Amino acid sequence: MLDAKIKEPRILVVGYSSSLKGGVTQVTKVLAQNFVNMDLHPCLYCYSPKFKAVTLYLYSVLKFAGKLIFPIKGTPDFVLLIIGSTGDVVRVLPFIWMACLFKVKLAAQYHKSGDVIFAGIGQILLKKFVMFSLRKIRIHSFLSKRLKENFEKIVPYPVESIVIPNALEKKWIDILPLSIDERKRDVVFFGRWSTEKGVDDLVQCMGQISGLLNCEIYTNHIPTLKIHNCTVYPWVSEEKVMEIMRTAKLLVLPSYAEAYPTVLLEAAACGTPFVASNIAGIPDIVEESKGGQLFEKGNVLMLQEKIEEILNDKEAWLTMSKCGKAWVEILSEKNIKKQWIVVADLLAKS
Repeated sequence: MLDAKIKEPRILVVGYSSSLKGGVTQVTKVLAQNFVNMDLHPCLYCYSPKFKAVTLYLYSVLKFAGKLIFPIKGTPDFVLLIIGSTGDVVRVLPFIWMACLFKVKLAAQYHKSGDVIFAGIGQILLKKFVMFSLRKIRIHSFLSKRLKENFEKIVPYPVESIVIPNALEKKWIDILPLSIDERKRDVVFFGRWSTEKGVDDLVQCMGQISGLLNCEIYTNHIPTLKIHNCTVYPWVSEEKVMEIMRTAKLLVLPSYAEAYPTVLLEAAACGTPFVASNIAGIPDIVEESKGGQLFEKGNVLMLQEKIEEILNDKEAWLTMSKCGKAWVEILSEKNIKKQWIVVADLLAKS
């Protein structure tokens, strides 16, 4: 149980970017909504032109230093580094060493599997410096058990680690699921139009699937050619996503690279079964929620079989729908906040 004497910590978050859309930004916002003393420090960056990219990044570093030298909101109990890519793990290096200089404790939350993050660091010396710097982080937080184990196998030293999944906002958890017969959409997909998201596999699968099923694809690219059994739409608002997810019979996520995708948590909250790639933290979601099924990434035939199997078995569909909905209760903002307060307590005692 949470010790009643533990005060709400002051947390300075590095790696949040309000200009980016996606799961990392969203879950960081949710976390901040539940901590009065959380300060989101944007790590500003872009890729071109180079002059602007360097200027924005240096501004972020200097502003971070200013928050440690002149802590107007109070000295943070710890700095939380949000790491969601290879670029992130390199960009946070100055922040790690400045926090050490000012004797502020560090925690990190990883939004991608360790093998993906470190595979992108090509230079041996840089990789060694990254590993050396990460040793300064007291607690490493992961979204699932498999992501934690993956990181521990890669990092050549013992780490103190913890599993804290993403929180879901109350408006998602409070959604009332519909029965399969009340749902007007067959299959839905939300994600970028890219190979990494498995869109090509999805299109191929829907082209050879039996019956009159249709897949609604919500993405950043509208192809000019008509796609068999698919309808492509541009991005929609979160409110629209909730409506679509609640009225869909099945969500498909055929990605080649993920961590702990929020879209699967949202599907579970809507009582919408899902089929997703057997990668990163997705097997943990399937195992814990019992709200969906796995297929091997790139195996289009297996994806097709799973879609048809779930949609043709109403009893199995109902079981997954109920199990997923029941499971998301543990992802409430209140429960996840308690876990971060425990992290603050562990850091204070270390």
